[in-house]
Amino acid sequence: MTTTPALDDVRAQIDAIDDQIQDLIMRRAELVSLVVAAKGASTTAGVARPGREATIVRRLLGRHGGPFPASALVRIWRELMSSFVQMQASVAVAVALPPDDVLGFWDVARDHFGSVTPLLPVNSQMAALRAIGEGTATFAVLPVPLDDDPDPWWRALATDDAGAPRICMRLPFATAPDAYERACYVLGTIRAEATGHDCSGLIVELGRDMSRGRLKDALTAAGLPPRSFRSLFDSKVEGASQHLVEIAEAVAPGDPRLDHLREALGESFVRVTVVGCWPDPVRLPA
Repeated sequence: MTTTPALDDVRAQIDAIDDQIQDLIMRRAELVSLVVAAKGASTTAGVARPGREATIVRRLLGRHGGPFPASALVRIWRELMSSFVQMQASVAVAVALPPDDVLGFWDVARDHFGSVTPLLPVNSQMAALRAIGEGTATFAVLPVPLDDDPDPWWRALATDDAGAPRICMRLPFATAPDAYERACYVLGTIRAEATGHDCSGLIVELGRDMSRGRLKDALTAAGLPPRSFRSLFDSKVEGASQHLVEIAEAVAPGDPRLDHLREALGESFVRVTVVGCWPDPVRLPA
């Protein structure tokens, strides 16, 4: 017959585990400090790695069990990873806030980037993008655009400039099945890392009238089946349009499928620009 340990004994074991957790965190911080000392001043591009962070979270979720909420596990590790990044390089995040922020974009950004990362509220989406170019922010958090936006921020990404901001994350990264999704994109100038579970953004520019159904067929025929569309039609040039297309896999500039898309679109084609690659968000277990 088994016996239940005395409550004081259980609490003592919990205290011991707390000490072990804290010891490991402090030891990890010491190791990060050694890396900083060895490398000297680090650029954000060298330490901020959304793909690596997403891989860590997926691995932890895959081995997680028991009654502790998976959402809390993700929150803890996001706080840890953001803190260790901040030890190595100064990171700030510009957040484009609509009036009253009824969708909670500020909270989504804070949940992901942690308590030690400075968040900079800005009053427009283009101001958030400018903050990256001006060097006052490392990342910009912008709402996933809607079709009825007359001047969408994503138009600014249709450039071949190697230093232009690109989409590098979609937030929230991990959500409960029944959660209301307050979806945002995160933009920055860091190099994308494919994880094996990724999404990409393309801006497809057309010079002749084409339905989104035909564009979807052309993308699918080129091996780039789209997950979603956001479209903007040029009121000054008949038939001209731009489309922000989300693809459910990694696509890099120079991908041969982009040439296939050009062929599939024929004379309607003007330009296609890869505007980002990011880890595909995960749904937490119920």
